[in-house]
Amino acid sequence: HAVAQAYHTLLPVGRHPLAVILLSMDPAEVDVNVHPTKREVKFRNSRGVFSAVQSAVRHALIDRSPVPVLAHSPQTWPAPDWERRQSLVSAGRGEQDPAQLVMELYRPDDQPLVGPVRLPLLRVVGQVGQTYIVAEGPQGMYLIDQHAAHERILYEQMMAEHEQESVTSQTLLEPLHLDLDPALAGQLGEHLSFLNDVGFIVEPFGGTSYLVRAVPSILVVPDVRTALVDILEFLRQGDDPLAAQAEERLVAAVCKRAAIKAGQTLTNEEMQHLVRQLEQCESPRTCPHGRPTVLHFSVEQLEKEFGRR
Repeated sequence: HAVAQAYHTLLPVGRHPLAVILLSMDPAEVDVNVHPTKREVKFRNSRGVFSAVQSAVRHALIDRSPVPVLAHSPQTWPAPDWERRQSLVSAGRGEQDPAQLVMELYRPDDQPLVGPVRLPLLRVVGQVGQTYIVAEGPQGMYLIDQHAAHERILYEQMMAEHEQESVTSQTLLEPLHLDLDPALAGQLGEHLSFLNDVGFIVEPFGGTSYLVRAVPSILVVPDVRTALVDILEFLRQGDDPLAAQAEERLVAAVCKRAAIKAGQTLTNEEMQHLVRQLEQCESPRTCPHGRPTVLHFSVEQLEKEFGRR
């Protein structure tokens, strides 16, 4: 579960990580006799172990995850050969970054090892289909999903404000009266304190009715009622092992509604500003729901496609 939580916002819904975790600890801190077939163990400090695993996996993913490269044909990933594994095991006896070790094991033979990756400085060229931003970088061409990228930007901005208890709200000119069906009313009641923590001001108004007096400043939408109902519907979705805490799910739902939409024409200045903000994100390569924000076409790949190599 700690590994799954570490992948939050980095994998799409329905996708699950596969991992092998090696823990080195004092034997006195673990009880291996709690299950007759040794399928379970018990840690004395289970919360500390959970936190350590989650943090280690999360940092490895954020520091080492490259921008996806769009291949002309499906890319195959051959099993690592015995010589490579043996050399890595020998090297592993010294100081070795576990994330680097895993990437070395599973990279194709002809692909150079990728170190810590951040988005490079990009120059916006244009927009395709009113949905994708085309940009040039030192390593080729980049396609950026404007909606997914803006979701990521808003999510990190709002989570930072939430942690500092400084989320700003905009007061509605008139309170919005919501009369919900029992299921949605239950969702709103369950998440009422979280809603108020992230910029909403919502009050019970009897039965399944509520009054909305303010919304988060980032939620600039023409129909607050529809936006809030959509957010509640999102929260009502079934549990997922990769799901975040309630606050994070709520923030992700708000950002999804507030983000720039596909089909929206942007000026060059707006696109450049969006890209600059994405470059500053902690996890710029995926939206809060795990979809990629950026695809990369290397210069070498373009030369192959045009028959120059």
